[in-house]
Amino acid sequence: MKSDFSRFLKNNRKVIENFNSKHKVVLVDRGRFNNAIYGIYLAKILNTKFNLDCVILSDKHDNSDIIKFYKSFGFQKFIKVFNYKDVFFKNIIISFLSFFKSIKLFIFSFLKGFEWMINNLKFKNILIGDLIYDTYIRTGHKFLNPSFDLKLFNIFYKTIFRIYKINRILNAKKVKCIIVGTYTYAYNDALSIRIGIKKKIRVIEAAANILYDYNSNVIKNGNDFCLIEKKIGKIKKIAKESTINKFLKERALGKKNLKHTRNIDIKIQNFGEKFTRKKLLTKLKLKNKKIDKIVLFASHKFSESPHAKGKLIFRDYFDQFKKTLEYIEKKNQKSVLWLFKPHPSSWEFNESNIVAKEIKRIRKPNIRICPKKLNSHQLSKFCDLVITSRGTIGLEFASQGKPVLITGNAAYSKRNITLEPKNKKKYFEILNNLNYIEPLSSKKTLLAKKILYYLENFKLDMNNSDVALTLEEELKAKGNFFKYLNYKLLKKSFFQDTYFKQLEVKINSIF
Repeated sequence: MKSDFSRFLKNNRKVIENFNSKHKVVLVDRGRFNNAIYGIYLAKILNTKFNLDCVILSDKHDNSDIIKFYKSFGFQKFIKVFNYKDVFFKNIIISFLSFFKSIKLFIFSFLKGFEWMINNLKFKNILIGDLIYDTYIRTGHKFLNPSFDLKLFNIFYKTIFRIYKINRILNAKKVKCIIVGTYTYAYNDALSIRIGIKKKIRVIEAAANILYDYNSNVIKNGNDFCLIEKKIGKIKKIAKESTINKFLKERALGKKNLKHTRNIDIKIQNFGEKFTRKKLLTKLKLKNKKIDKIVLFASHKFSESPHAKGKLIFRDYFDQFKKTLEYIEKKNQKSVLWLFKPHPSSWEFNESNIVAKEIKRIRKPNIRICPKKLNSHQLSKFCDLVITSRGTIGLEFASQGKPVLITGNAAYSKRNITLEPKNKKKYFEILNNLNYIEPLSSKKTLLAKKILYYLENFKLDMNNSDVALTLEEELKAKGNFFKYLNYKLLKKSFFQDTYFKQLEVKINSIF
């Protein structure tokens, strides 16, 4: 890695110019090389187009590899946002202000509770409770039993400190644009987005195949929802139903490269066997039981930013799962089979056994874990309803004419194709009246198909980068990122990249 990195630094060309301009472009470093490439592309375009000097915000020290990486492109100005080693020595006033403000907000949140904190906690008129909570449960499975502990206070403190510091930086610089690498969690990127929007500064993010232009609606509802809202006229006329049906069949078989759903999450094992409702009941040893309804509860990855796409009516994904399970156990509707399907990528956060453990604790024949080899397409054939917070599986079921119950904002929300209770009381009222839930009309089913077809084929409207590593390449590279990058650069330089050229066109249309 070190020799490959040294070779990269030696061969790389400085392309960022210093104009001593009054106006700046701020690039928020995420600390990841591949992510940085996309940010550098944006910075280079804005640097050249508007003669803007570039400032990088980072938590990394000056001698770190990521800072050396930026310097090799010609970046000269770096501002450190947060590092505990520097907090008390270089930022004494902000440190004390952050500490006392954190105590006040922490106690207030404790008295109000987590759900109030997530949906209402603000600092400097910026919503921060959702970011703090999502950061808190990201590690250690804190969603199982969240508490107002030292870990949470530490996140409070760092969040408040970052806001003070970023605010001060943006006030001192005349910033024309902020470049970020993500919109999740209580770190520099997401906080810079929200501060930038409040200050009416343009905030953009480039990543594989995409360019995000952030605004308050995106933060409230998520990029996917805003995209569908913007393109709904085009979506309604997108293709013939026969074309869409053919695509959806091939998608279910895992034969398509998808732009919305990760291919790894499309499970196709055992698809050759036509798995029926009867076979399912036989497999679960329920064929002699009177089962009127089969309801599928599709879990999310509990640890992964539950509030990134907007509000939920429950505290988080796990809270919905746990409270739904408690309701089912108490209600004991013996004629309803409840299938619980863990997220296919739950292993990424060591969550593989959490759902199964809770189900096994109950030990009721009509509350079961979904057989592993069944994918969502198969399940939509014989399940009568799917419950999800905001997952794509809801759109898959709606495409089969099956009713969908969601508890948070989804890409396909507010299109009259889902049941969308406004609070927990309404949610459980729906569960109390399962027999009254009707299948979707053919018109609604077709709209669901069109939305799914659009997302999987047209959501990403830019080419893959010729230089930046794909997700698969990153996983394969592991500690040899620069070995792979150097090899790619032998074929094409950074600024010959097809993606970079498309990005220039996009930026010209925005500014």
